[in-house]
Amino acid sequence: MDARLFAGSLLAASGLQLVELLLPRIPLLPWLRPGFSWIVILPFLLDFGVRPALALLLCRNLLSMVYGGQPASTFLISSASGAVAILLSGHLLGWLESRRWLGRAGASVALASLFNVLQLSLVAWILVGSQGYFSQLGPLLLWSAFSGLLVGWLSLSLGGGKGWDVLASLAPTENTSRLPAGNLLASLCAAALMVSSLVVSDVRILGGLLIVSLAWGRRGALLALARTWPFLPYLAWFHLRDTPGDLVWGSWTTRQGVEQLGVQVLRLWVFTSFGRILAKCAPWGRLVDAESSWSRGFALSLQRMPRLFSASLGAGRHWWKAGRPDGIEGFLVVLGRNLSDTGSSSL
Repeated sequence: MDARLFAGSLLAASGLQLVELLLPRIPLLPWLRPGFSWIVILPFLLDFGVRPALALLLCRNLLSMVYGGQPASTFLISSASGAVAILLSGHLLGWLESRRWLGRAGASVALASLFNVLQLSLVAWILVGSQGYFSQLGPLLLWSAFSGLLVGWLSLSLGGGKGWDVLASLAPTENTSRLPAGNLLASLCAAALMVSSLVVSDVRILGGLLIVSLAWGRRGALLALARTWPFLPYLAWFHLRDTPGDLVWGSWTTRQGVEQLGVQVLRLWVFTSFGRILAKCAPWGRLVDAESSWSRGFALSLQRMPRLFSASLGAGRHWWKAGRPDGIEGFLVVLGRNLSDTGSSSL
């Protein structure tokens, strides 16, 4: 695969993910996102296959983690859910679509539903720690159908040989960037401590790990911890309501539920704060194979990253106010112009 095509597709998917920031968020429903980056990933999967699409998904999440401040915990959950969804359904969706037994909308809804169910399962296990979280399965599937139809419709101008030249034009022609060198020992320590939070249940040990993470990660770890607030009402609801034991308040709050809530909140905070530290210190320059086309494309995209945020939001606003001309291809043209106008500053 051409490295510029991969880089342009990566920039477009990342830019569309940023455009979601322009949409209002519904409190306490953190999963309620349209998944605009799949406007690029879905036709990329159908045209080029499972392995390139998997690389595109992982690189998009890697950019969000390394340059967008996303904690490694979010990277792991999103990457695992997306990777399994693509591996399980990619070949089948491509085969059905190639024989016209399944349209773009159907493929999009199927992929969105599978991805969201997998992500819900991981969140329930790792971040919430309660099977009660699966009570959201029905609303989540309804949302998957709506967002899948929207993404499928918006992606029609890409795929089947169409639109890839526009995406390739988003990328620079030569590479002058390098991935961050990072610190291997520090990243291994952060990863080990992050994983340890999933097996430790002693509040004192978890509290100590939280103090270590905040002292080590400082502002970045504190910000990552603050962004976990949408999960706290869920934790309180499921653990205080569903845990049997000795009543301490009202007719349904038990001592065991309060203790379990404390353990799970600390686990969430420790896992997320060490995840942010891992994202910052991981030796990405050593981990990425510089000989593969996707890694060359990833490196090409780095030259546009310093200005991608403002270019994407500007393109999204302009495209929407102009009446969404030419579908998503109209957005990509404006994004390319914005990236060229703002230049390709080196990192």
